[in-house]
Amino acid sequence: GKHVILLSASTTTGKTIHRSLEGIRYYGGVTEAVASVFSTVNEMDGFQVHAVFHAEDLPGYAAYTAQDCPFCKKGIKLDAVVNGFGYSKL
Repeated sequence: GKHVILLSASTTTGKTIHRSLEGIRYYGGVTEAVASVFSTVNEMDGFQVHAVFHAEDLPGYAAYTAQDCPFCKKGIKLDAVVNGFGYSKL
């Protein structure tokens, strides 16, 4: 199979990396490395996630599920969403 380096812009939970690794294996590929520009995950499915930036490089960075979000529990609504398409005020 093809030798693959899995690259990601950002990794928060590792779910996308996990699914991607499954897909690479399914199609007969051989994953050689996993890398991300930003990652909160250090390892996934036995692969070290090589990253330029980690959560500790961004003071105050936090990610929560809806059930664990302290802002959600206090009823504080989001002001905006930032993603690959830009900044969207809500």
